[in-house]
Amino acid sequence: MAKVYGLHEIELLPGVDPGEFEQLAAEMAKALAYEGWTYHLVKGERGERAGKYMIVMEIESLEARDRYAPTADGPFSGEVQEWERRNAAILSKWKSMATMPGENTVFTDYVVVL
Repeated sequence: MAKVYGLHEIELLPGVDPGEFEQLAAEMAKALAYEGWTYHLVKGERGERAGKYMIVMEIESLEARDRYAPTADGPFSGEVQEWERRNAAILSKWKSMATMPGENTVFTDYVVVL
């Protein structure tokens, strides 16, 4: 079973305080409970995206990814849809601050080959 890394570029909306966004991201990460998934918010330190954010989803296998996100362009699984209903307030706040992973971001899933 090859590990998968989902990389999602995140763009803050104009006027958003980065510290406030980071606090929200921490709150959202605590709420996420997809089996086999780990989330990291990273911020560019050098290079083309210095100062910008990315979500790195570390997923134990393609099967674990497909359980929640069976296709690249949706729909998500019933478990994800239920999580979204329970966490609508967090999602709404995120959408008021930044682009949403999986909806309006540049992303790529990478499968570990070595």
